[in-house]
Amino acid sequence: MKIAVLGTGKKLDSWKEKHSSNSSITYVQDTQSCGEYDVFVDLNFDEFPKRIAEYAKFDHTIFLLSANLVNIDQAIFDAQIPHPPKNTIGICAFPHLIERNILEVCIPDYIKKQSEETLGFLLQQSEAVGQFLGYDKMHWVVS
Repeated sequence: MKIAVLGTGKKLDSWKEKHSSNSSITYVQDTQSCGEYDVFVDLNFDEFPKRIAEYAKFDHTIFLLSANLVNIDQAIFDAQIPHPPKNTIGICAFPHLIERNILEVCIPDYIKKQSEETLGFLLQQSEAVGQFLGYDKMHWVVS
């Protein structure tokens, strides 16, 4: 599985520290190659929600998007995307939360099955725990 991570500052430092033993992760500086990966993690999505228009072009890539401050559905609406992409998952990417053994993710019900198939090694251990800004349901994933 090809995984790319885009981020800056403490979020990126925390991610690198947490995943230092994972040699399959590529760290990128921009979104130009986002469609070339199976999974693309955008730790800076909160600061750049307009990127959703670019991500919506790629059906085969699963996008894990920092959704601490931005609602992904609202970003989709604001970008005037007629059909919600079925490949976006919100993650809680505050640096101190990235470092924990639990990754908080928001998975809309309409893509949960696809997400489970793609990221099954993580999502098999998920539990819905209520609301989160990114979408209406949050899942804890033991990583």
